[in-house]
Amino acid sequence: MRHMASYVARHARRSLPRSFFSFALSLLLTGTISQLLVMRHNYAGIYDGMEIRARIIEGIDVKGAYELSMLEYVASLYYENSFTLICNRSFITVVMTNDIDRFSLGEVAVEFLDGYSNASFHEVTRASDQESRICVIDSGLMESLDVGLGETLVVQTMHGSAFDDLTNRGSASFTVVGCAIGNARCDIFVPVSNYLSPLLWSEEMVFDFVECSLLSPHYVDDFTAFLDEWGTTSMLSVITLDTDEAVNISRMLNLLGGLIPFALATTILIGGLVSFFIVMHRNSEASIMRSLGTTKMRVRTVLIVEQAMLHLCGLLCTAGLLFAINGSLPLETIASVAPLAALQFASCVAGAATCSVIITRRAVLALLHVKE
Repeated sequence: MRHMASYVARHARRSLPRSFFSFALSLLLTGTISQLLVMRHNYAGIYDGMEIRARIIEGIDVKGAYELSMLEYVASLYYENSFTLICNRSFITVVMTNDIDRFSLGEVAVEFLDGYSNASFHEVTRASDQESRICVIDSGLMESLDVGLGETLVVQTMHGSAFDDLTNRGSASFTVVGCAIGNARCDIFVPVSNYLSPLLWSEEMVFDFVECSLLSPHYVDDFTAFLDEWGTTSMLSVITLDTDEAVNISRMLNLLGGLIPFALATTILIGGLVSFFIVMHRNSEASIMRSLGTTKMRVRTVLIVEQAMLHLCGLLCTAGLLFAINGSLPLETIASVAPLAALQFASCVAGAATCSVIITRRAVLALLHVKE
């Protein structure tokens, strides 16, 4: 075995151009298919982790808003609905939202009563009891109405409003838990939970604007099905999904998915044929070894081992380049690349083995007459 390894190494050095060609071919073929696989895994990772922004204008009611908040694949929910009530014989603008800071464009600061915070507005619940009816009031309105934190604010609905049921035939009371200082862009803020009672599950109570993020493009179909079930049928409804980037990446994934099998078949065929013809050009060396008494099996082993060593070196260099170009690779990617690299290596060895069997089956004198 030591003698064989020594012979293979010496021959590789003597036939440097041919040896370098085998090495470079293995590096090129295996590197190409491996890099395509790495690219596909990278694009798949980007696609799976891509958030899709969804915007719904007058397309979902309060009951649907609660169901939307329960979906595991939905994040960064934002609700906004404006309507008019009456307080102290004056019209006031009320905004039902779960994010006061976003609605006011960051131009308002809220001083909360002890025990309350912005978090009191964030969650969408089915709370319907009187204690859950809280509000944040603009500082100017608070001063004109002469109400303070912790006190009760009574409002009335306009005739025909969808909030008549909530306001107990025209009126409702809210506990003032915050004072909005700055450009609030409305008079009163109320959380979504104030209206999630069975009395308010009506199609008339539609949000002006809802925005959320889907955690992956894979959930777009599920989200569309949800809207078909819980969305409104208003002619004014507008639903938009920012899927342009996801569509582009999906097309790239489809392109790579179709290209990889073709590239793999091509590299396997080329690798096997090139190894076959390289060994074929060693007829004279094979005949000399046979004339010196070397057995057919030993000659075949020498020819195969040389090609295997060169291709193995190419594989190792390919692995090094992949890590150098892409950094650390996830186990899933390595698990996909390794079998294909092994298949490429096997095709090269198979080509060399096939040719070595063919040339060693000839008589020694016949081999000597074959020109390289």
